[in-house]
Amino acid sequence: MDICRTTLCATVSELWRERNARIFTGSFRDYKQVSLVVINEVKMRFHNMKLRVLDNRINREASSKIQASIVYKEKEIRQCKWEPPPLDYIQLCADGSLTDEGGTCAEILRRHDGTMMMSYVIGVKGSTIGNIELEAIFGAFKSLCNLGTKSKSAQIPWRL
Repeated sequence: MDICRTTLCATVSELWRERNARIFTGSFRDYKQVSLVVINEVKMRFHNMKLRVLDNRINREASSKIQASIVYKEKEIRQCKWEPPPLDYIQLCADGSLTDEGGTCAEILRRHDGTMMMSYVIGVKGSTIGNIELEAIFGAFKSLCNLGTKSKSAQIPWRL
């Protein structure tokens, strides 16, 4: 369960409740009262729970405001080995990353013998990791087309 997602849901719910109260009963609360209700709602949901969340600035700030036992996930490092594509194929490898500082994507294009045709890293303006991953894949295909290679066949080593 994500602290930020739960906080966002509680906020939207409470804003909707406040909107309905203003429209249908003519009553209203100031923003401080609405904020306190949201904080209490989140505290109630996480009270005495043991949470395992990603270690980032937003989750640390949110966890300081609730009464839950927090265990931060370690980043997982995986080992991998490059497998060459078939003869006359080009292999596209693209990946995206989203951190508190922003998004980036990288791509590598290799011939069947492993020699690199092109590689680069760029900053991207994505708000979700899925969007950034798709930007990376799109960029890799665009680069392949712009290289003017005879073969447009590509092998992609990822699963969607």
